[in-house]
Amino acid sequence: MNRNIPLSIDDELLAEIDRVAEDSKESRSAVMRRAIREGLPVIKCGGGADVVTLDSETSHDVDSASKETSVSRSKFLIEAIRTGLQATYSRLMRDKLVRVQDQKTVDKESEMILQAWEHSAIMDNPMGQEVRAAVRQRGAAISRLRDILEFVPEAWRRHQLVEQLLKIRQSPGGGGGGVWGCGLSTREIEWQIQMKKKYGNGAKLPDEEIALREAERKTEDRSHADMVSTQLGQAYPPNWKP
Repeated sequence: MNRNIPLSIDDELLAEIDRVAEDSKESRSAVMRRAIREGLPVIKCGGGADVVTLDSETSHDVDSASKETSVSRSKFLIEAIRTGLQATYSRLMRDKLVRVQDQKTVDKESEMILQAWEHSAIMDNPMGQEVRAAVRQRGAAISRLRDILEFVPEAWRRHQLVEQLLKIRQSPGGGGGGVWGCGLSTREIEWQIQMKKKYGNGAKLPDEEIALREAERKTEDRSHADMVSTQLGQAYPPNWKP
């Protein structure tokens, strides 16, 4: 049985109702009844209305998935949020912590973020624990690297040279390719930079430049072998066998 209930609505809200009615091709009364029905659960639970605006492609996917699974759109979205909540939280916390770790002085702040992450009730699954451990290890490695670069001049010089050669290789005609972990000696990196600056990218080096560098490499190889042999001799007793 339908009843007419007096309801006072200000002009601004009434104009919004009329716009929705026009867009949806429904009557003003139908729009108001629908708004009341869909808004009552929010009022009942005492919470705020969580409005999520979906792009057209995602909205179409939700429509298809809800029809195929025979559940309402709202139920499907709620289940999707619950299922992906931990993964999303873990990714966003990881990104936040990585940004902090990449700053110069981060130890205190990064530790506070890690502690909050570890004690969060949201993250109680094994995957979250693995991500936290990996990010903590990353932070420790960065701290060690910064310490080495600050207090070992040779390391800082190599770091600068590597970045310089990378920039050259990534420029037009530079040939591309990485430098870190490729086994190049500091002198080799320095020589390649000198040749690029002297002759340009893609240029064929003169035979005399190559011959001089080859002679240098042989000397460097012998020096490196002697150094490794000395270090092994200091690390192990004379009669030690593997």
